[in-house]
Amino acid sequence: MAANILKISQVKPVICTAAVIILSLCGAVWAQAGETADFPPEFSNSGINMKLQGVGEKSMLFIKAFEAGLYKEDGVDLEAAAKKIRVRYHVSIPGRKLSDFTIKSMLDNISKEEFNTLDREIRLMRQYFVDLEPGDTYELMYIPQIGTKFLHNGELVGIIEGERFSKALYAVWIGDKPFDKKLKKQILGVT
Repeated sequence: MAANILKISQVKPVICTAAVIILSLCGAVWAQAGETADFPPEFSNSGINMKLQGVGEKSMLFIKAFEAGLYKEDGVDLEAAAKKIRVRYHVSIPGRKLSDFTIKSMLDNISKEEFNTLDREIRLMRQYFVDLEPGDTYELMYIPQIGTKFLHNGELVGIIEGERFSKALYAVWIGDKPFDKKLKKQILGVT
């Protein structure tokens, strides 16, 4: 009888551990499903259809900062295509800090001379980066012949014309020296 009690008491921790693992996995799946709801598989703007390439997540010190998704015009090379980066934030970020970080990352991808030719565009960009709160979305959307649209929670903040500016801005995310190589692969759909 004592042997049976011992065996039952040994089984309980195993069952509890298994239950915790299963619930954790379910929670991860539910969280992932919730995240992809913010990133529908297709998007259309100005008569151009774009498809979601991939979604990635950026964490800092074990805290999820944001998820980002990249949309691209179907059937067109990435560099020339209409595209959009959509970001859902989970932390507060002052617009000034986001602007400073973006400028630093741009300088990692383009020469100082190229950067200096974008002075007017950089000044506008600084105005278009707003303070962000948890739950906010911010989008950078490039439409050829129109320019780069800056949208906060779906509302247009401003537009900056020019393909050169767009290339410099998108290089921050998907250039040769992106601010996060793992995130670049995730949003490009490269695993």
